[in-house]
Amino acid sequence: GSNGALTLGNNGAAVATTLNPVWMTVDPSGKWLFMVSSSVTALLEYQINTSTGALTLQGQGTALNISGTGRSTQVYVTPNNQYVYVGLGTSGVDSFAFNSTSGALSNHLHLAPLASGGPADNAITADNNSAFLFVGETGKGIRVLTIGSGGSLQEISGSPFATQLGPTSIVVDPTNSYVYVANQTASVITGYTLAANGGLTPLSSSPFTSGTGPVSMSLDSTGTYLLVINSGGSPDLQVFSFDAANPGDLDSVATAATGTDPAGAVSLAVVP
Repeated sequence: GSNGALTLGNNGAAVATTLNPVWMTVDPSGKWLFMVSSSVTALLEYQINTSTGALTLQGQGTALNISGTGRSTQVYVTPNNQYVYVGLGTSGVDSFAFNSTSGALSNHLHLAPLASGGPADNAITADNNSAFLFVGETGKGIRVLTIGSGGSLQEISGSPFATQLGPTSIVVDPTNSYVYVANQTASVITGYTLAANGGLTPLSSSPFTSGTGPVSMSLDSTGTYLLVINSGGSPDLQVFSFDAANPGDLDSVATAATGTDPAGAVSLAVVP
């Protein structure tokens, strides 16, 4: 509703049933929903009925390159709606070319983590031009890769770039000038300037203080505010604005509880 209220649809029946969903995202066209689950080693894709919200599973899912202790952590669609990337924890990242008209996935490629048996790829985003992919890899930092034909990835010189412990969410600001990383273990947000070649330089004022265990971030629809949820609370939800006097700096402007603090918040979505 216009006031943010939610009304149960589909006569209360589930629009899809999947065991242990971990992450969902809708493509920029609003026609396709991608989901990863801890119960299956596949990327699930649903066509969205834009009138009713009902979901239709496309096939039986696309197999992912998960091995050993790997697990699906996140699924991401680039702003240009041409590529889909799936974080696989200690198994790295899988990439696909995406046809948003038919929903077809093709050119399945795989990016291994920098070292075996330890680093986990848990956070993924791209810049606003879909030129670079940013991957938060535990124990290694932020990997920056150029996005090539068919979604192929090539790591840039200087990557990975250092961050605090436990990168779980990455956001690029609307001007394509700054990159922010939520670090769950360190309970801070690190900020960087973004160069034309994809290089990251830490802001002199970084890191910025968050609540306990920041796990997910999102910009509001106007790009004016950065919203952060903290799994350990203090607060559950935190809102930052971009400092006018010091470009790139974050100013905490509002907080809110999402339940009895800490509510154990794990995910955040903002209406486009």
